[in-house]
Amino acid sequence: KKIADTKILKIYKELDSSKYSFCELLPEDYNERYVEIPNISIILAKLHFRCVSQLIEQLRTSSLGNPSYILIDQFSNSKSRLEREFHTLDVRLDQMHKAESDMAVAAASIVARGRFLNLMEKQSEELGVELPFGAGAKVDNVGREILDSRGEEVLKRYSKFHFANTGKIYQNTL
Repeated sequence: KKIADTKILKIYKELDSSKYSFCELLPEDYNERYVEIPNISIILAKLHFRCVSQLIEQLRTSSLGNPSYILIDQFSNSKSRLEREFHTLDVRLDQMHKAESDMAVAAASIVARGRFLNLMEKQSEELGVELPFGAGAKVDNVGREILDSRGEEVLKRYSKFHFANTGKIYQNTL
């Protein structure tokens, strides 16, 4: 979180993609999942489980073998959410806040941020408008612009629909 995005992209491009696994949940897919499971922490726990399971399978089929330990940056106050998902895996699971202090978690954070930045750039190009990060008036204005010019289906493809920004976008469109 302390590294500038330009530096993250540089490091990300230098990483050997055969040495990591990733899972993405695009906004459109996120919106579908949120209808089924209206709890972000549960969605994240399930996504972490899927990604870690894929990585473990890759490691098992490589010369590295089975990992014995998984460290995840804690994203929920309830550690049991992740533990419920991971109970079938034969690994020790640890969660901690600010886990980026561990080199492996820091590298994973760089991969995640690098992929996110690339996705935002790609989606901005697809829409012909720069998609701002986070929340605030700039995000609301761009969202309104997308809704007015492209419609709700396109907005749903590029935004997390239950976030407060979406409500603001609709309030200011009427």
